[in-house]
Amino acid sequence: MSAVRQDTIARRGGVDPLSRRRGEAGAAGVASSASVTILPTMDSAPQHPHDPVDEPTPAVNIPPVTLAAAGVLVAAFALLSLGPPSWTATALQWFAVRPVLIADAVRDPVQGHPAIAALSLVGHALIHLDLAHVALNVGFLLAFGGICERVFGPRRFAAILVLSAVAGAGAKLAVDWNAAVYMIGASGAVFGCMGAFIRLLIGGPPVLRRRGLALLLGLVAVNALFTFIGPSLFGLDARIAWDAHVGGFVAGFLLGWRPPGRALRVPA
Repeated sequence: MSAVRQDTIARRGGVDPLSRRRGEAGAAGVASSASVTILPTMDSAPQHPHDPVDEPTPAVNIPPVTLAAAGVLVAAFALLSLGPPSWTATALQWFAVRPVLIADAVRDPVQGHPAIAALSLVGHALIHLDLAHVALNVGFLLAFGGICERVFGPRRFAAILVLSAVAGAGAKLAVDWNAAVYMIGASGAVFGCMGAFIRLLIGGPPVLRRRGLALLLGLVAVNALFTFIGPSLFGLDARIAWDAHVGGFVAGFLLGWRPPGRALRVPA
């Protein structure tokens, strides 16, 4: 297997070996510089100590935060799927967003379990009870998270995920305040990642701006589709939390300004 690499050859006190093959046209003592295309093979060795060596491509080319987040979601789903039903009940009690519980905690911080209410604002993103649910969220996270993490950096990208999850929970509370329902899943964080990605596209040159607007319209259509027929289409025993999607997306979009000196490069 070979690759094409563009190198600049500069020699002091001698001629370029390429010129020597063309008829020994250069005289000794002339310094030359030529841009040539080199076709290295897998078994070729560097000809000079400072010649670049091709680094092997990693088997998994996913940034660390994106990979870790996807791994945690899959591990949590596997743990609840393989464990006894009591594990799922405990996870829902501690991590699910329950508007009625959070409303009680706001009204009476002493008797209303404020610690559980605060934990659920982020912890709900770890819990999935359906294979289709976790597969969709992990798939979209891997698709958009790697690009966003490379642009924003690991720390800021992790903050975008966490704050988008909190914003998704907040939107759910605003719509279903004091309701006896619960919400789980990383959709708010994932839609926040999508919102940040679209913000990068819209803030770029015209060709990327058009792609960002097209992707935004596509997300609106997909979210509407999932809201009305998603549960029956994917076999989910729950309704889609569209409000959490919107809250997470808005948070990610607001937090997704392009860092100075960093650009999003998308092939034409």
